[in-house]
Amino acid sequence: MPVMAALTIYQPWASAIALGVKHSETRSWRAPEALIGKRMVLHAAAQNPLALRPALTGWWIRDWEQATGLRITRCPLMAILGTFRLVGCWQVVRLWQGRVYFEGGRWIEQDRWGDYTPGRWVWGIEDVEMYEKPFRCPGKQGIWQVDLEAARKAGESLRTPLGAGSLFKGDPYAPDRPGLDTMPDITRAMRRGSRGGSRNA
Repeated sequence: MPVMAALTIYQPWASAIALGVKHSETRSWRAPEALIGKRMVLHAAAQNPLALRPALTGWWIRDWEQATGLRITRCPLMAILGTFRLVGCWQVVRLWQGRVYFEGGRWIEQDRWGDYTPGRWVWGIEDVEMYEKPFRCPGKQGIWQVDLEAARKAGESLRTPLGAGSLFKGDPYAPDRPGLDTMPDITRAMRRGSRGGSRNA
């Protein structure tokens, strides 16, 4: 398997992407144009999500656990979770009445999983392929390159309780979530401005 570009994301956001709950990643910098449309490796950072408190409030954690069916303490750390396709990158122009607006009047519904401060960039994520058994792998900041086969051989497969078993059906911490796989992709969820200009109410 060829070397692939990888993106390290803090938990619990990385697992939310793997589980199909989170459909974008927000960053202060724009995704490289050469990566748009390409598959990338989804990597979870080593930092324990509970170390991010008080940034993660009690109600946020409860909402996250309800949406994912996963206990936040069971998120895999310092591990490759799977791959995804980067479908686009758009700069936030403004927030208004629960909507995130981009240039040209396009918008998506605001969610609680990203920082949509105007000026930041939204990386669109689709076609996530989650590995049945995530495996240990150190990550890096920014975009980095990884040989998946070499990393898999060098890494330790996560069985329980840290990761793999907590991410798919059959695990008591990941009950079936009807309708989750039918949630709209970000490109389908994105609306265009009304005829003749931006869709501004």
